[in-house]
Amino acid sequence: MSNTQRGSLKGRTLKTPMLNFFIDKEIAQLKKEPLLRALRVCKTTLALLETACTYYFKNEILIEKNLIYKIINRTPKELLETAERLQNILKDNHIEAEIMETIGQCGGGTLTDSEIPSFAVMIKNNFPNKLRSEYAEKMHHHLLLHQKPVLGILKKGAIYFDVLTIFKNEVEEVAQIISETHQMVTNNN
Repeated sequence: MSNTQRGSLKGRTLKTPMLNFFIDKEIAQLKKEPLLRALRVCKTTLALLETACTYYFKNEILIEKNLIYKIINRTPKELLETAERLQNILKDNHIEAEIMETIGQCGGGTLTDSEIPSFAVMIKNNFPNKLRSEYAEKMHHHLLLHQKPVLGILKKGAIYFDVLTIFKNEVEEVAQIISETHQMVTNNN
C-alpha cells in the first residue's frame, strides 16, 4: 500500500486518502499561524494536555489531581480542623493564636471574584498598636524570606494565616516555620 492510500502523519497511520488530504490541509494552516512558532507544541505537551483533560471526566479524579479544584472543594469542617490543629501547635510553641472566619478569594478566568468561606489563624500579641503593626510586618517579611516561604495576610496591624491553602500534611511544617520566625522577630525587639 502506498503512502497516499494508507496516509501517514509522523508515524500515525490513517485509513483513507481523503482523511490524509484534510489533515495535510489543517497542518498547512497551522504552519501559517505565528502562534504555532511561539508555542512549539510537541508530543510531550500534547500528552500532558490530554492527561489534564482526562481529569475532567470524573469529579473525584479532578479534585484529587488538580490543586485548584482540591482547594475550592474543601469542606468548612476540614478547614476548621486544619485551623484548630495549627492553633494548637502554635500554642504548644507558646504563641497565642485565635481562629477567625475569613473569606478566601479566587479570581480570574471563569472564577471571577469567587468567594470561598474559610478560616484563618491570627497571632495574638499584647504589644501596643505601633509595635503590634511592626511585629506583624516583620513576621510577614521574614516568612517570605524563609527557605520555605509562608504567606501571611497583614490586616489591621495583625498577621493571619488562612488555612484554605494549607493541607493536613503541611500544618506541622507551617507551624514550625511560623514558630521559628516568631522567635527570631520577638528576640530582635
